[in-house]
Amino acid sequence: MSQSSPPASPPASPPALVAVEGRAALLTPAGEIIAGPPETIAHRLAGLPPPLLVHAPATWRRLAIRPLPAFDLLELFAFVYPARALVPTPRGLAAFFDLPPLGPDPADQVGTLAAFAASLLADLARARRVPRNRDAASLAAGLGRAGWGWAEAVLTALDEPAALPSAATSGKLEIFSYWTAGGEAQALAAVEKVFNGQYPNIAITNAVVA
Repeated sequence: MSQSSPPASPPASPPALVAVEGRAALLTPAGEIIAGPPETIAHRLAGLPPPLLVHAPATWRRLAIRPLPAFDLLELFAFVYPARALVPTPRGLAAFFDLPPLGPDPADQVGTLAAFAASLLADLARARRVPRNRDAASLAAGLGRAGWGWAEAVLTALDEPAALPSAATSGKLEIFSYWTAGGEAQALAAVEKVFNGQYPNIAITNAVVA
């Protein structure tokens, strides 16, 4: 997960953050783009809501700071397009959506992240009735209970906004899953691992659907 504590669902005008080696850029909720060395941008994050970004571990490493709450577009991409390959950068997302290539400057990339998030959620909404997404709401709800910040937005896109459960200290969670082989089974196992780490007193039953 890309947070030290669970962030809420992304605000209407979230900040966005892009960092490459030696330079970074921040889009503030007011629409201002601030570009500069990583230490300058890291300082400007203080007091802001969790930002949109691509590849949280690499971003925090380049800024030389501890992990912060964030909305990682790689996590959203992996949920919407499981087992699909992606270069883990804003430029990779632009290529995936067949958009004109982005320049190498973070200041030229940071303004695109909100549009990428909106496109991914719109793609999920259009595909919410296809067979591969039959168990998507239950997976998102389980991730939401484990602290995944994207859960509310994902469940809204799936037209299942009431599926997000309240936090619980003990109990059972039953997942009805069609993810039974290959990368799908690995993805489900990763979900269960994250959930078990956050809620060790809640037992998961994987009710595989034949």
